[in-house]
Amino acid sequence: MKKKILIAVAVVLLIIAGGVGFKLTQKSTQEILQSKTWTFNADKNDGTGTPTAKFSEKSLTLSIIGLNDVYQYDLKKENNKEKITFTKKDDMTGDKEVREFYISKNNDEFKLQAINNLAKEDTGNVSLIPK
Repeated sequence: MKKKILIAVAVVLLIIAGGVGFKLTQKSTQEILQSKTWTFNADKNDGTGTPTAKFSEKSLTLSIIGLNDVYQYDLKKENNKEKITFTKKDDMTGDKEVREFYISKNNDEFKLQAINNLAKEDTGNVSLIPK
């Protein structure tokens, strides 16, 4: 009987250790975003083409036709969802633009669901597709 209990405990401990090890080897959203170059496919594309997105530790650079647009970004958990916020100072008005999205991984892509009015009206939902 003791042998069966010890075996059962050992199996449970192995399962727990395997789960913890798997969790430790998973990359964070930020690490995944920084590790690739992405196609930034927005619902409200302005017709000039689809930009390429490159993430660094704190910024997102959108490039299209030789022009770059740089945003600061922040990732955080909110209501059991992950939220990404892009901020940029408007070149003409000097006003701070803030676009907020819920971000979720879908296979090898990320889906960004617009939250605030600027994101909904100007950008729409976004798919980040690895290049």
